[in-house]
Amino acid sequence: MKILNNANIITKIALPLVIVAAISGGLVFYARSNLREMATQTRQLVDVQMKRLENILAVRLNVNEAAVQSRNMAMETRDEEMAGYKARYEAAQKAAIGSADTLIALSDSEQRKAANQNLRNVLVEFFAISDRANVLGLTNKNEAAGKVLLIEAAPLRAKVRDIVQPRIDLLTRGSRRPATGPIRLRPTPARC
Repeated sequence: MKILNNANIITKIALPLVIVAAISGGLVFYARSNLREMATQTRQLVDVQMKRLENILAVRLNVNEAAVQSRNMAMETRDEEMAGYKARYEAAQKAAIGSADTLIALSDSEQRKAANQNLRNVLVEFFAISDRANVLGLTNKNEAAGKVLLIEAAPLRAKVRDIVQPRIDLLTRGSRRPATGPIRLRPTPARC
């Protein structure tokens, strides 16, 4: 305390200002580093997690689309309609396999890569059986095509669903904000 008593007035005024400036500078540095970390996490969430979600949803959508188009080919007898179904089926098949390949490329661990490779293998098997049913449907062997779709392709489609749905749930759970609770409205008095 004696040091402050002997200091001139400018030093007495400047010392608290220097302390406040140092604390403010430390807080700014701390806030800036935390904001950079949050930006990195957000970028990772958007770039990787949402890309994974987009591709896993594309797999589910295109498998369902391919299944519908296969059934259409199994039931249809007009050639021009079957050509349209076949084109949509092939586009869905290509998109599903492409999405599975993208998931494999996005894999950051061996476990995730193995799971994505397993999904791709199931898709290839599903599409091989669907292709066989489509050949039967295109040659107007509708009953045989329906049996192949029902007996062989349906369990594989369920297997794809069983692989895909938990991953969709996991990815969407990670991207949701925590709920703050239900909104409660006050009842208004009845007007006569």
